[in-house]
Amino acid sequence: MKTRLLIFFMLSLIVLSGCMFSTYKPIIYDDYSAKQQMFDLTFGWNQSISGNKFVIDGYVRNNRYYIVNNLELQVSLVDKDGRQKTRETFFFIPADLRLDDSTRFNVSLNAHPQSGDLLNFYYRYNAYEGDAEAFTWVNNFKVNVLE
Repeated sequence: MKTRLLIFFMLSLIVLSGCMFSTYKPIIYDDYSAKQQMFDLTFGWNQSISGNKFVIDGYVRNNRYYIVNNLELQVSLVDKDGRQKTRETFFFIPADLRLDDSTRFNVSLNAHPQSGDLLNFYYRYNAYEGDAEAFTWVNNFKVNVLE
């Protein structure tokens, strides 16, 4: 009996110490300077220049559907004449984003923004709502880069 109790105690200690040392950090929405709320998803991000890269570090939050699956985000830097300078795609892993959950993304674009440039966020996913079959949804939004 004492051996079982000791084993139980040791296993509990191991499991709890793993939780204590995990590197998970919750997403704090106020830490992001830019935000775009759509009916289905909310995007928040910070932007910076690192070397020759324009870096967009952000989060996405599922506002609408029971599950958003296989979310894909394309971010393009577009000049004031509408010409695309660069584009990168980010695939979210894990594949399922449940209602009210958030996850992070990071996109590095190979160009420097200039006055008048726009960021075009294009996203696509499969949505599950209750017992209904999944459907694919596509949407986009544009924002001024230097505002």
